[in-house]
Amino acid sequence: MRILHLDVQEFGALHGRRFSTDASVVVVHGKNERGKSSFQQALRTALFGFHPASPRLHPLANAAFRAADAEGEAIMELAATVRTADGTFQIERRMDSGPSARLTLEQATARDAAFVRSNEPVPAAGSVTGSLFDAAYTLDPDRARAFDRELEGEVEELLLGGGALPDLP
Repeated sequence: MRILHLDVQEFGALHGRRFSTDASVVVVHGKNERGKSSFQQALRTALFGFHPASPRLHPLANAAFRAADAEGEAIMELAATVRTADGTFQIERRMDSGPSARLTLEQATARDAAFVRSNEPVPAAGSVTGSLFDAAYTLDPDRARAFDRELEGEVEELLLGGGALPDLP
């Protein structure tokens, strides 16, 4: 799976931006408070949904966005174009009073059309969880230290299909 584009209308520090991410490696760097963490969370949200799924609890739904919600506007809104082995699809996610999503199939198979719940991971994510996505694709010192035994087990299960070797002394 490859995310080709990330379009962000409103999400944390990001407003009205389009990011092309169709590359083998995407490096995001910049000064503090410029939107690097918002970018990573927007990618995660596009694939796995809003967590927490409440505008009152979501850390990136700041007071200005909550004021927009009072006027019926989206608090957070983003879209991603994703290419898989089966084809291409676009996932749009929006948070106003609660999360909603729409999956648009461009050339994908009916397998991806099974996506019906508004805040569920996209079918193309398969058995990859949001936590595993964070650990695998985010080089953040706090997350690197948080790579605990539970997540290590998830990685072993995905890579080795449950056939991991026991810990050696």
